Amino acid sequence: MPDVKQLREKGSKAASDAETFFRENAESWDAEKQAKFNAMIKDSTDAQKEILAIEAREAQLKQLAEHKDFWDKPVASVTEPPVETDKKPDPKETQSRVRKEAFAAYVREGDSGLARYLQTQSHVAPQELHALVSNDNTLGGFLVPEDWRNEVLKAAAGFAVLAPLCRTEGTNRDALVWPKLAKHASDSRRTSGFTGQFQSQGYVTGGTAPTVQNYPTFEQERIPVHSWQPDAVEVSPELMADSGANLESIIQECIAETLAFDKDDKILDGDGVMEPEGVLNSGASTVNSGDADGIGVSGLIGLYTGVPAQYRPGAVFVMDSTTMGAVIQLNTGTGGVYFFPPNQWNNTILGHKVVYMDYGMDTATAEGGTTFTAGEHPIIFGNFRYYIIAERQELRVQRLVERFAPNTGFLPTARLGGQVVQTDAFRILTVAA
Repeated sequence: MPDVKQLREKGSKAASDAETFFRENAESWDAEKQAKFNAMIKDSTDAQKEILAIEAREAQLKQLAEHKDFWDKPVASVTEPPVETDKKPDPKETQSRVRKEAFAAYVREGDSGLARYLQTQSHVAPQELHALVSNDNTLGGFLVPEDWRNEVLKAAAGFAVLAPLCRTEGTNRDALVWPKLAKHASDSRRTSGFTGQFQSQGYVTGGTAPTVQNYPTFEQERIPVHSWQPDAVEVSPELMADSGANLESIIQECIAETLAFDKDDKILDGDGVMEPEGVLNSGASTVNSGDADGIGVSGLIGLYTGVPAQYRPGAVFVMDSTTMGAVIQLNTGTGGVYFFPPNQWNNTILGHKVVYMDYGMDTATAEGGTTFTAGEHPIIFGNFRYYIIAERQELRVQRLVERFAPNTGFLPTARLGGQVVQTDAFRILTVAA
């Protein structure tokens, strides 16, 4: 088992390596480098956890030694038992006396003194002695330490589901720009408006100038970068110093979690003004749900076939869990046969994975219901590789000491943008009126 010195050296080296790695690769960051960076951070965090565990065990051994020292010492009377008389002692007076004497023993000799005092009080009624170890501070319970755990309990976080599906590209500018072929006006097979034709053998222009066409033509796809910067988190020096848990790590975890959810929300329905543009605002075509105030089988199939075949490989259905329940209840209308046989739902529709986004998607008006509000968009079917995230700066958490003195501030920032670059790769289900 490594000692504390080895662990400190290991943790320090991991943190230093992570910082060096980030500085050397910040300009060309990708998923592989992020994974390596996360592994370095984990090594540093694991070393810190082992050090805390070792220190906790050493504290327990020290306490055990004090207990052993107590049991090895002869019992010394702190107070003489009261003289037996025919008069029964007043319980309130006994409780008051026991509390005062116990407190005095604790002040003089600490835990060991309190324990020795309790040994001398065999003549006191059990309920009076129990008062010393209760949770009621009026009965001496303040002498009993709490059984504290070095772990912070928090609610289970939701899932950030859209960003991992998208294509992420790094940039060192305030916008990411691609040259782009203007697509054909009516034929989604063609990557441009350029057209061809067959001619008869021996065809000549007859001395006239040949016909020309103005295709292919080019345009630009420009993804602007936006700033993500919540208010700083301010922490008092007392809380930083006295916290038994790694407070800074908890704050950073909560900040990273929030950024992931904010990014997902904007990928879905951002308006593109000072924030990423969402799929719902990208101009992608919509498909009628096929059922008034609901979802029909025809609408679901139309959603699938609406995406051109070349974009369907890798495409997914996005909906929330309540909408998924409505889809499972669909039937063909012929003999009440379910479109998805009972107990055979495997989280796919027509062979494509279903991704659940339980926060932000339009949903049924009642949990488990099949009624939707007309005009809402409960399902998206699309290939999210054609949504590009332009990442200028990953999440950074800056410590601000002087600005919030004597407190410490944690200021999170990130810079990114995003938008759909091929609207043909997406179809949006719209509930019929």
